[in-house]
Amino acid sequence: MGEIKFDDNSQGARKKTTMRKQKLQVQMAADEYIAGANGEMDWMIFNWDTELNQYVSEITAPVDCIVLGRKLAQGFIPHWAAHPEEDGAVKINNPPKVVFTKNLDKSEWAIQGIRLWDCPALL
Repeated sequence: MGEIKFDDNSQGARKKTTMRKQKLQVQMAADEYIAGANGEMDWMIFNWDTELNQYVSEITAPVDCIVLGRKLAQGFIPHWAAHPEEDGAVKINNPPKVVFTKNLDKSEWAIQGIRLWDCPALL
C-alpha cells in the first residue's frame, strides 16, 4: 500500500488517508533525450516485442490517473483520442488526466476528466 498520513479538515477533525503510488513510464532515446530539438517525437518505436508489451501492460494495469506536462499532453491526448482502436488506447483514454502547465488557462481538449494544474514554481 502506501504511507499513512492524517489530514486535518476545516472542522479540525483528523481523517486517515493513504498516499497513492506513482509510476513513471517514459521512452528515452540512447542520447538520453525524450524529444527532438523542436519537440518532435517521431523517433519512438511502437512495434514492441511480446515481452515489452506484456511488461508495459502489467505496470499500467492499476493506473487510474495520468499526469502529464503541457507539451507532452498537447500531442499525447489528441493522438490517443483519435486512435481508440490501437492497443492500449482504452487504458490511456479512460483515466482522468492532470496536466501541469503555466501557459494554459483552460483545457484545450474536449474530453471529460482533464484538470489543469498551474504550478509555475515547479516548472
